[in-house]
Amino acid sequence: FYREDYPDDAKLLTISLVNETQSSLEDLGEKSLFQSRFSIFPQTEGQLLPYYENTPSGDDEDVEKMNLLYRKERSFSIGHGCTGDWDAKEWAEFADAIHAEPLPATETPSFTPMLETSRGEEIKVCLAPLAGLNPADDGFGILNLLVNEYENWIESINQEAKSLEPRYQAVASTHILKCRSALARMKSGIDLLKSSEMAAKAFRLMNKAMLLQSLASGARRLTTFDSQNNSWIFDEYQEPDLTGEKALERAWRPFQISFILMNLESLMDGNCPDRESVELIWFPTGGGKTEAYLGAASFSLFCRRLKDQNDSGTHILMRYTLRLLTSQQFQRAASLICAMESIRMESGMAEKLGNDPFSIGIWVGSETSPNKIEQAKQSLREAKRYGEDKYSLVLLRCPWCGIQMGPVKNPRSGSNFMIRGVKQIDDLSHHCPDPKCKFNHKLPVAVIDEQLYKDPPSLVIGTVDKFASLTWRPEARALFGINSEGKRIKSPPGLIIQDELHLITGPLGSVVGLYESLVEELCTDKRSTHSSIKPKIVCATATTRASERQILDLFARKKASIFPPSGLSADDSFFAKYDRETDGSRKPGRLYLGINPLNLSSSLTAQVRCFSTIIAAANLIDDDKEKDPWWTQLLFFSSLRELGGGLTLFAADIPERLKFIQNSWGIDPQKMRYIYAEKVLELTGRLSNSEVPQALERLETKKSESKKAVDACLASNIIEVGVDVERLGIMG
Repeated sequence: FYREDYPDDAKLLTISLVNETQSSLEDLGEKSLFQSRFSIFPQTEGQLLPYYENTPSGDDEDVEKMNLLYRKERSFSIGHGCTGDWDAKEWAEFADAIHAEPLPATETPSFTPMLETSRGEEIKVCLAPLAGLNPADDGFGILNLLVNEYENWIESINQEAKSLEPRYQAVASTHILKCRSALARMKSGIDLLKSSEMAAKAFRLMNKAMLLQSLASGARRLTTFDSQNNSWIFDEYQEPDLTGEKALERAWRPFQISFILMNLESLMDGNCPDRESVELIWFPTGGGKTEAYLGAASFSLFCRRLKDQNDSGTHILMRYTLRLLTSQQFQRAASLICAMESIRMESGMAEKLGNDPFSIGIWVGSETSPNKIEQAKQSLREAKRYGEDKYSLVLLRCPWCGIQMGPVKNPRSGSNFMIRGVKQIDDLSHHCPDPKCKFNHKLPVAVIDEQLYKDPPSLVIGTVDKFASLTWRPEARALFGINSEGKRIKSPPGLIIQDELHLITGPLGSVVGLYESLVEELCTDKRSTHSSIKPKIVCATATTRASERQILDLFARKKASIFPPSGLSADDSFFAKYDRETDGSRKPGRLYLGINPLNLSSSLTAQVRCFSTIIAAANLIDDDKEKDPWWTQLLFFSSLRELGGGLTLFAADIPERLKFIQNSWGIDPQKMRYIYAEKVLELTGRLSNSEVPQALERLETKKSESKKAVDACLASNIIEVGVDVERLGIMG
């Protein structure tokens, strides 16, 4: 079957495979077609043209944007009851062959944030020179080089845009204008560092803090008990060495430092025109968004103290949508705060940064951290009897040196637990158990709501739903610099960071949007008679669509800036490019396998068959190194309901099917795999009490013990089934 109403005498062909074999019930299985495939090859080159698409134009800005960015990614077929697949070179005008594929696989491109100059030299923005640690180099040379390369790239795509089809011209012009705007703001940031001593000082301190944090974070030190000497033995402690080889090699990813440069003025000056602009960091997962906004946060905090060393109190509100994310990021942010506090404690720095410490607090529901000190004390009493399962004070490692904290088996009695790292008097402050650590006396961390209200920390990290408590907890006004009489005694928070912006949609987005007007009002400084200073808002996401409309709905701000702005093609935004081999071919990305079992009665049955088969098949790989990446299944579910169904399957159906498969394959009973429901690891927002940080701690421990397996996973193609991660479930 074909249709001819297409340009240039092209025809749209529909080719079907029909089984007309006569069969009876006895030979039905033998004469049935299962997972049938067929291929189509042209008689001459250039006959298999792209599938004609009547691309919508002008109605949807996001559709127009996607049409431009992916104009080179052509489709050559679609499937009916299967998937259309094809053989074609990258960005080819025609296909070499087309296939009907019942089990399709596609590989997504991997991105790299690393940049090279037009001469092929790596652009490496090291932190040490920018932190003022290299007398011979202030780092401005590499910053200017980065900006110049970006400017040259913009000019190159501007020339390329002139040759585009007319339907792409308008959106291409918009993209180039946004790139030029980002470039101008980056140049203004460099000019500000040269003209303002305070900005330059804060910038150097920020780079030093980020360098210290990168050297200190990630350490996982253990403790053992010496029964003969009746004392604890700590793994060797080493203070971060700012002159060592590791420190000299630490560098910003180009998009991170560019984002910070672009926002220096609006972070420092409340009257800057870009203060109203909502900044959205849009970068693939794992690309380094967190470091970008942590750098901005550090700069903003240093600026506030350099302006007025006595202006302490909460300056940054950092928010997430799920408690799982909040607990995980709390450890990373706490490491940065410790780095900043270590700088403040240096000789002579208190005269510039004040006597009040930089500090961080976690502000989430009582299921994760206690609201009251009495609740925390009760948690400690229970933790002494039952261990980590009843421990709710979040921190299980020192954020500076990485030593173990929290409940540990009492080596003297062996029947109960002792709590390490918490001073169990008065307000239950945290401290590092290692006497050699500089935070042995006290960590600048608060995990109890009462502590936050009594002494508001510099940075408060929490979940978006926690802000609903503002309506019935008047003491929470302290976080906004307001005393019990309703008078402003401290500057309000000047920076709001919202991570995972794409998750705030639907009913959650409506509720959050209602509270945003209240939060912005409380964060607006009206003490000046000339103008009111609103907070700067920074967001981050790896998935964006209609983001400007979402930002308007959430924050009621008309101006939004997405960074890095798109160019003319999805494979190159200057700051992120397809990762390629030296010959220009794409490096391996993630491999996605599509399974559509039409003959099975339900999706749950399909999951049982699929998961049990993969679990069994992993055992057939002889090489342990090759086996490791497939040994643990990592499963994502789009809702808690689906996750619950998956957990039920792992309790009964999957173990039974797994046993049946291994028996049918003739696997030696001694080598069979078994699934135990109690060992399935779940990481979701429904975990209660201390389960979230403890689950993360177990996962981190397992990951560090299996470093080779993790490296093998990253180096190989990974199959993911059902990727929609608004809710995250991990089973292994």
